[in-house]
Parts: sequence; structure tokens; C-alpha cells
Amino acid sequence: MEERSTETIRNAYKGNVKHGKSEAIAPKWVLQSTEAVMQYYLDRDLTLDRCVLEKFPLPQEGHKYMLYAHIPFCKTLCSYCTFHRFLFKEHKAREYFVNLRKEMEAVRAMGYDFTSMYVGGGTTTVLMDELAKTLELAKKLFPSIKEVSVETDPQIMGDPQIHMLEGLVDRMSIGVQSFDDGILKMTERDKFGTGQEVFENIAKAQELFPICNVDMIFGFRGQTDEILHRDLETLLKLSPRLLDRLRQNGLTERHARALLRLETEEQQWEVLEYVIDHHLTVAQTEAYIEARLTPPPPRKKKPTFILKDVRLFLNTVTKGLSMMKDAGVNAEYGRQETEDAILLTIKIPKAAS
Repeated sequence: MEERSTETIRNAYKGNVKHGKSEAIAPKWVLQSTEAVMQYYLDRDLTLDRCVLEKFPLPQEGHKYMLYAHIPFCKTLCSYCTFHRFLFKEHKAREYFVNLRKEMEAVRAMGYDFTSMYVGGGTTTVLMDELAKTLELAKKLFPSIKEVSVETDPQIMGDPQIHMLEGLVDRMSIGVQSFDDGILKMTERDKFGTGQEVFENIAKAQELFPICNVDMIFGFRGQTDEILHRDLETLLKLSPRLLDRLRQNGLTERHARALLRLETEEQQWEVLEYVIDHHLTVAQTEAYIEARLTPPPPRKKKPTFILKDVRLFLNTVTKGLSMMKDAGVNAEYGRQETEDAILLTIKIPKAAS
């Protein structure tokens, strides 16, 4: 390998991260070398020989246990991740899943039962069919399991096979880390798509699983408070139906953020339909919502005059009848006074005399 000085490596890590622009979190040669080393240890050290659990502790009566299953395979390696993982090779991964299920059966034979299950990685969904088989077996072996949680990456939501997990997974944990395109590029997470595409994939997950949570990271080089706030705003409550409507009409995550200023889903729907019908840009959408949220200036009240003298009204009626007679309409007028009121009767013929 080419020799590189400490100063060269230090310079490789320097750089500014701006919105939409960034440098790699580590030099390319470091990442490539890391993958080569991981591949070497995968071939050399990852053995899947069956072992006998002679000293495995027996379950204690009255204790509640959670079943944790680790899937240590990733198709690519994230440079910041220190979890136990290997580069994906399908034949090794399938063999691993088979032995994982055998181990679950062995644990069941020892008397263990579990109230919940968590599947971590690596990338747990690297082989969807194998994961589905494993979850089905877990629920069969351990009927006390009430919740199954699974980790995954955002891209997998676009895989048609994701439906294999519907009804098996109660909580899907999605490793987003950030919606900012600059941060995604710097960390080489752009392999899972843009921030907008990641946002759309979360909407898909909400439609499939009862609970979805998102993992975010703050502390990447160049990640500002403003970037974090934008990320959090993106995660605020927009219903799956609204997200789907946004996606169908080619609207962006910035349109979605603008809608979040409206308090109710009914208001969000009303504005969204207006935005779609009038083809509003992000700036126009923000201005329209700002106008809706800005209360109108108070109207000046017209002065109200209260007339308490009844004679003024009676004179008005009399003048009106006089004008009708002058015009040839033979209107008849009757008046009757009681103790508390004056009764007026006006008879107007339908045809002029």
C-alpha cells in the first residue's frame, strides 16, 4: 500500500460541509482498505460450525427474557459504524440463518421463553425470506412473544419483498441518521437515496407496520443546529395518507415541512389540495400558508344609530304609502293601538287601479 504521512491523512479529513456539498468522512483509500480487510476476516474467521452449548445457563423461574438475534451482514459498510458486521455473501448468510433457527430450537429445549424479540445487525433484512422464516419460527417456539422489533435501512422499504414481514414485525426501526443530502454524501449514506427518497420510504413503512421509529445521529463533522432542526421538522407528524398524496404529485420534503405549520390534518389536507390544484412552488406554498396563519386586521365597525322614537318609523311608513298612491297604487293602511303595541295593516293590490 502506498505510504501516506500523518499530515496527508489529517488533510484528507479536513473540509467544510455545507448544505448539498460535502467531503467523505474518510479518504476513499481508507474505506476501500477497510472493506478488503473485512472481506479477509469474513473468509477466514466467520465459521458456521455447529457448537454444543454445554455451559449455557438455564432460565431462572419468574424472570422475563427478551430474545436478541444478530444478523451480522451488510452489503456495504458505513465508515462510522462499529457494530459487529461482515460484508454480505449470500451462501454464508443463508447458512447463518439456518443455524440461527437451530440455535433458537436448542434454547427452547432448555426451557426458555421470551416476551419480546429484537433483531439487530448488520442489516437484518439482507435476506428477507430468511428473516421471515426466522420470525415465524420464533413466534411458534415462543408463544409469549408480544412484540417483535427489527432494524433496517431506508432503502429496503422500496423492496417488494418487504411485504413478507407484514404481520410479523410490530416495530420497524429505520436507520436514517440524517435527511440532509450533504451529510448523507459525507457519510456515504447517499447509497440509500436522497433525503427526499428516505423521507418517502419512511411513509411506506408507516403503512406496513404498527410502529415505526427512526434512528438519527447528531455530531457529524459540519452538522449544524439548523440541519438538526430541519431533520426533526421532517419527522413531525404527517399522516401516511398525506405523505402518499405528496409523493403521488411529485411534491418535495420542503412542501411537507411547510404543511407542518398547520395544526390539524384537516387544514393540511385543504392546503395540500390547493397547492396541487394551483401548482405552487415551495416558496409559494410557504407564502400561502403564512397568509393563512396571519390573522386579518380588525375591521372598523360602522357606527350604529338607535332610534327610540316610534313616531319616526310611523312617519316613514306614511310617506311610503303616499308615494305609492301618487304612483297609482291604491294601497290601504290601517292602524290599531293596544296597551303595549301599535298594529299596522297595509293592503297593496296586485294590479294598479
